[in-house]
Amino acid sequence: MKPILLSGCTLLLAFVTSALQPIKDPAHWAFKVSPQNKTHVVELRLQADIDKGWHIYSSNNREEYSPIPANVSLKSSRIYKSLGELTSVGAEKRYEPAFGVQVELFRNKLVLVQKVKLLSPVSSIAGVVEYMACTDKEGRCVFKKVPFEVSLQ
Repeated sequence: MKPILLSGCTLLLAFVTSALQPIKDPAHWAFKVSPQNKTHVVELRLQADIDKGWHIYSSNNREEYSPIPANVSLKSSRIYKSLGELTSVGAEKRYEPAFGVQVELFRNKLVLVQKVKLLSPVSSIAGVVEYMACTDKEGRCVFKKVPFEVSLQ
């Protein structure tokens, strides 16, 4: 009886320990800024390589019962501001039975573009990208916030 109880406790402990492990971030980010134009507008380009077996939902998912869309929040500043909507580039569309709606998502590579108006000379742009990533098979999801700061030099 003791060996069965001991192996059962060991199995339970292993399960609980693995369930409580934080899920690593499935996205590997790079942030770039285009050269400013004559109207002092730059394009902030947020790119992520996504681990195999994962997907990230696009910024275009705005239905009431859709997954949490990718979002970019710029650090509050008097020297720059967001211009227009965040744009998702190259997202695929599919019906998501879990939400009962058509969604846009990225696999392998994600590209988001945000135009930014420079109001004064600035050396960098800072903010946070937030997104929901899910596994393709198990349906496990994580919500991540990744701070960034991009140099304009």
